[in-house]
Amino acid sequence: NMSNKHDGCYKSINGRLGKLHYHRGQNFTDAQKHCERVDNSQLAVMKDNATIYDVVASLESYPENRKCIERDFWIGLHKENDKYKWLDGGVWDQTITPVDNSYPGNCVQLYWVRGMKPRWSQENCSSLSAFLCYTSLTDEPLSTTTVTTFSTLRKSTATAASPQSVSPVLIGAIAGGVFALLLALILVMYFCRKRKQRNQNLSPAQNPEVNMSLNFNPMYEESAQEKINPIYNMDI
Repeated sequence: NMSNKHDGCYKSINGRLGKLHYHRGQNFTDAQKHCERVDNSQLAVMKDNATIYDVVASLESYPENRKCIERDFWIGLHKENDKYKWLDGGVWDQTITPVDNSYPGNCVQLYWVRGMKPRWSQENCSSLSAFLCYTSLTDEPLSTTTVTTFSTLRKSTATAASPQSVSPVLIGAIAGGVFALLLALILVMYFCRKRKQRNQNLSPAQNPEVNMSLNFNPMYEESAQEKINPIYNMDI
């Protein structure tokens, strides 16, 4: 049933790192040929976590259509001489995504449920399944390959993919700091003003400085000196 046309459930999705082509109903060999001939692509080769996320994120954006949506997809990984290899000749890294080899077969499928971590399993290559053609935009390894958990990866790459998602955080932090500084200055000015008003409202008896200036009288000082100096008390 090879065809040069797209099936009714076909969808092309632009991801951050590449372009995904969603198809249904081919065995492994025919699926790869279809990718090459119709999409000028190949079955998805995912050598790092960033690419895995990009493929899965593209799947997440696929409309929820019960007629078209699948759970198992052929990807570009198969077994040769008891070793898993990518269709482009690259070596499979089992530390990134292990393959469940409890099923017979030499080809690998990606099992996906919306919102969950994907799993890979070994399947019979002649089985009919949906498949994912993927054209990567770059061959350079990404720093996100060091991320090993899908949940952490999802957050990291989503943030990296959209600079706009970072800007509100930075703007919020800066705005919060400026607001806190302004609030502190306003409080300092408020308490200084209250203290000044309180000092101005004190009565002379309560304010030592005012009290001292009011009680000073030169006549009192002269009387005191007369008592102290006997010369002023002598009769002439």
